[in-house]
Amino acid sequence: MKTVKLVIAVLSMLFLATSAYAYTWSDVDLEGIYGTGENEALVVVDFSGDDDDSFAWKVCFDSATYRTILDVISSNDSDFTLNSDAFVTWIAYTDEAGNEYYGSGNWFSYFSSNDLGETWSGWHMSVADGEAVGWSRTGSAPVTPLASAVPVPGAVWLLGSGVMILAGLRRKRQA
Repeated sequence: MKTVKLVIAVLSMLFLATSAYAYTWSDVDLEGIYGTGENEALVVVDFSGDDDDSFAWKVCFDSATYRTILDVISSNDSDFTLNSDAFVTWIAYTDEAGNEYYGSGNWFSYFSSNDLGETWSGWHMSVADGEAVGWSRTGSAPVTPLASAVPVPGAVWLLGSGVMILAGLRRKRQA
């Protein structure tokens, strides 16, 4: 009976470790963190629909619109250029390798997300704490650039199989 409980516990642990996953700040490959305030938002600019041409920033704020969020990045990151009046008319960015990415506003589509860019939907003017706002030059939802994944589920599988082996050895020794 104890062995059955142990197997159920190990399988439950494995299921929880590999079940539903939501992005966290450590998952996103950030170009920079700018601004001040109690709230945080993710800003993604996607130039081609490819992870290599998509860039993200974390912006801290008290209250903001999609436009003021871009202004915070533009005033703090010399590699980020923004031209706009009431609407965004130009976004350009130069990455660390010196590659230049740019596009005019009529090519960009605006999106928002409540889960740090894991899923994207329509847009709205104000930006809320924990929200993501994104611009995509492809017309489809922007690609959120992610940091290299750490294989935690593999480590859990290894740990779980070790626990099961130890339980089997203990049972065999008791018999």
